[in-house]
Amino acid sequence: MSQLHQMQMSYVAEEDRILWRINTTDGAEVRFWVTRRYLALLWRVVSDIKAQADQAKHQGRIAPPIHPTPPIPPIIPSPLSGSTPVPLTADADFAPAFEEASKLPLGEHPALLVHVGVRTGPQQQALLCVQPQGQQGVEVALNEKILNGLCVLIVHTVAQIGWRLDLIPDGPGSPPNPGNPGLN
Repeated sequence: MSQLHQMQMSYVAEEDRILWRINTTDGAEVRFWVTRRYLALLWRVVSDIKAQADQAKHQGRIAPPIHPTPPIPPIIPSPLSGSTPVPLTADADFAPAFEEASKLPLGEHPALLVHVGVRTGPQQQALLCVQPQGQQGVEVALNEKILNGLCVLIVHTVAQIGWRLDLIPDGPGSPPNPGNPGLN
């Protein structure tokens, strides 16, 4: 199974959507169009997982209890599942340019994201499940570094484009505001 390598979100004004690109260590890339509505849903899922993780950490537990979102259609396991957890770092690497991928398992054109959810993975980690209509979805194992980076990526992207969503960034210790909306 491949591991997450980079994520990038960029606003495309002509589409009035965000292009969310995710690539893996083996050179595969998936591309999703994310509407304002689905970005709000993605934020709710990610921020809920983060709150659970922060509470578990505060209480001295290793892993938070994952409270799954309401059932979503089955998601076909993807090459992004099974990322190995790594320790939290307050500094996600936003400097390197996003690398073009050689493999596009969901196709060259971005797919419209229509399902966002979370489930518990085999090692009790949270798996972010995203899926376009009628196509294979992907699951991203969320460790603390990826979770924090994704939160920063969403907040930064929304701030750049001016969508008025009620996103409250983390307090002290959160990753720094990146110079560009790409996470490595």
